[in-house]
Amino acid sequence: MSSAITAAVVVGGASYLSSKAQSKAAAKAGDSASASAAYAAEEQGRQFDKMQANQKPWLQQGTAAINQLGTGVLSGAMSKPFEVDDFTADPGYQFRMSEGIKALDRSASASGGLASGGALKAITRFGQDTASNEYQNAYNRYTGEQATKYNQLASLAGVGQTAANTLGQAGQQYAGNVGNIAMSNAATQGNVAIAQGNAQASAYQGYGNALSKGISGLSQYYGQKNQQQQSSGWINPDTGRAW
Repeated sequence: MSSAITAAVVVGGASYLSSKAQSKAAAKAGDSASASAAYAAEEQGRQFDKMQANQKPWLQQGTAAINQLGTGVLSGAMSKPFEVDDFTADPGYQFRMSEGIKALDRSASASGGLASGGALKAITRFGQDTASNEYQNAYNRYTGEQATKYNQLASLAGVGQTAANTLGQAGQQYAGNVGNIAMSNAATQGNVAIAQGNAQASAYQGYGNALSKGISGLSQYYGQKNQQQQSSGWINPDTGRAW
């Protein structure tokens, strides 16, 4: 009798220790997976923050440029048509007029006719010719400056737009990576829980099988003993027990 019980206890204990070891190993694997997932998510966050810091100057410059561009267009500063005031304020026109009049004055002064009608006519004719010749040049310079300012601001605005797109794509990638990490860790934790459940179920099953075998052994033991006692005449026929 003691052998069957001992065997059941030994087998059941071994099954329990085995399942406990399996459960502990599964839990350790789950903890390791969680730690790895947390590190990976933190590293993704650090890289995204670093990219944001690197792109920030370009984004700021682009934002400032688009604001200036919008203000210039809305206020009319960058869409203002070329007018007479713009022509007379043109540095090239002013320089030619100034130098030409000085040359005429010097010529008239040398000939003693500085205040003569001929000198005044010459100055008037020179001013008209200069205005006629320089108008197109002044217009080209005016529109060229406007185009240059616009292109510079538009270029900076484009840099800002590129930075914004880069950050948007990086943000989507960061969110996707962190989501995948979380899903992978969740799947791992689910597998860990299943493994622990299977280990415990295996332990209970093993323990039950051991007990079943122990009970079966005990039953066989008593059956054989009764048969031996009956065959040897040791059984009291009145009580059914051995003498």
